[in-house]
Amino acid sequence: MLGLSGWGRASILLLVAALVLAVGSSYSMASPTEQTATLGGGIPPTVFALTAVAQRADPAAAGRDEPWPPFTMTFQETTHEHLGSATTRTQRVRVGYTVRRQFTTTLLADSAVPQSVGMMPTFNGQTTVHHRPGFPDVVTQWAPGELTVPAKWLAPGGIDGLLKMRGYTSRPLGTDLAVASREETVPAYIPPSGAQGPAATPQPARQVRTEITYRVADGIPTRLVETVNGVEAHRIEVQDLQVRSR
Repeated sequence: MLGLSGWGRASILLLVAALVLAVGSSYSMASPTEQTATLGGGIPPTVFALTAVAQRADPAAAGRDEPWPPFTMTFQETTHEHLGSATTRTQRVRVGYTVRRQFTTTLLADSAVPQSVGMMPTFNGQTTVHHRPGFPDVVTQWAPGELTVPAKWLAPGGIDGLLKMRGYTSRPLGTDLAVASREETVPAYIPPSGAQGPAATPQPARQVRTEITYRVADGIPTRLVETVNGVEAHRIEVQDLQVRSR
């Protein structure tokens, strides 16, 4: 979806971008109108998520006890760009999650940037060690008030926040799963003067629907599907999930 240049600077740019308040993208659990900025500089979408994104604590998650049991997950993320180059990108990611502040993510496959395979951020407490094969490790310290998550769609307590604060509704899907969904009209986007990269591309008004399937027992999401004007633009599918007892 984004350009592929600037890989020598990508790690540093990712870590700087992760500190920006309310940065969003098409794959964020935030609604499209809450996504107020688009990353430039040639940073692929899931690679940004794989930096263990640090954001100001979400009010929906503030003060919550650890909501997830330990798990190992492999998911596939597919993004369809229907404007401009009309490309499709597929990435596969493994997440090892122990508690809210201990997890590792590993990029297993990337159809657009295969040389990025093996990128592995590890977060332990307040420190992220970002490993990329062939490059020195980058170590980042996060402040105690920042919320760090394995990927932007994997935010502990996120489903609860969507239902309580962001206008999502939920319906059961059998006995073990449920679907949280939201539909909204996103206004047209007119690039500001001097905008570069993806932020320089105007966007027409569009109807966006987001559906997130999650486990009722613990709130772990297992699928995310986003359509734009009725056409699928983004999908995340959990291919394997192993949940361990606390």
